[in-house]
Amino acid sequence: MAICLEPAGTTQPAALSKEQLHRLEKAGYELVGPHRHSAVKVCHWCKKAILTGGSCYKNRFYGISSEQCVQFTPALPFCTQKCVFCWRDPASYSAQWTAGVDGAKDIAEGAIKAQLHNLNGFPGNSKVNMASWKRSQKPRHVAISLAGEPTLYPQLPELVKEFHRMGLTTFLASNGTRPEMVERLADERALPTQLYLSLAAFDQFSHERLLLPQEPDTWKKYEASLELMASLKGKARTVLRMTLMRNLNMTDAAIDGFTKLIEKAQPDYVEAKSYMHVGASYIILEKDEMPTQAQINDFSQKLAQETGYLVTDEHGPSAVTLLCRDEKAQRERMLKTG
Repeated sequence: MAICLEPAGTTQPAALSKEQLHRLEKAGYELVGPHRHSAVKVCHWCKKAILTGGSCYKNRFYGISSEQCVQFTPALPFCTQKCVFCWRDPASYSAQWTAGVDGAKDIAEGAIKAQLHNLNGFPGNSKVNMASWKRSQKPRHVAISLAGEPTLYPQLPELVKEFHRMGLTTFLASNGTRPEMVERLADERALPTQLYLSLAAFDQFSHERLLLPQEPDTWKKYEASLELMASLKGKARTVLRMTLMRNLNMTDAAIDGFTKLIEKAQPDYVEAKSYMHVGASYIILEKDEMPTQAQINDFSQKLAQETGYLVTDEHGPSAVTLLCRDEKAQRERMLKTG
């Protein structure tokens, strides 16, 4: 892929340096759009689904076909936090948008093209399940969660609408520091199929300690996003996704704090997931901070006792447990993705 640091026809800079772009492309990211702030990367579970028929927790919990899922971000180098558990390189993130902005239609179409481009070589592998590969050629779902904070992308409502216009379902994962963008998504009728807010801190102190915010008042902004999530009941599916670390946020005090935050947001689902000791998190955390599935299950049961949520399912390979708000959420958790 040709790398363009200063796109033709504009004086606005690209989002990443030439060195950063080369490093990301070597790691399997395909950059989308002339300003290089968007990217696709074929995830482990998509590859596994094509090769061996395995699938990720999104398939088990919600019916998302792993081989038809596109892992994408419109804000690759931009994030308002440098979380201690992030497996990407937080040192490369900027809290402020410092590049030109590519149009939503262009990067939506570019994301699908990039996904298909990255899957082109699979039929040459004798281990490929050709039926799965053929399904992968018709993406049905976009996980807007690859890297960075997607709510920093100024045209996010247009982007979600564009994916939906293309017949795709969407999961949008956010750290909750841009409640005004969540409001825009609701006001402009551009809510994703399923809205995720991350949940790793249980109070302001743990927020500062674990998430390392790069701007002021992010805890207040996060609480505002939780309140907005509660207001979306019936308008979009909502999820709080927990990143759990032994000795850091799995204490009794954490259970109490998380319970209050869950009550504030009233999500349809809570995903209690283990921190994974991979990537850049090696620098800060130890491997023993990563809980086992059994420890995740035990924590989930305690959380269920406090919140009234129903422990419904688990996916051992991802070390994650699903809690549903009620029996209605249990019944309706499987999406129809075409």
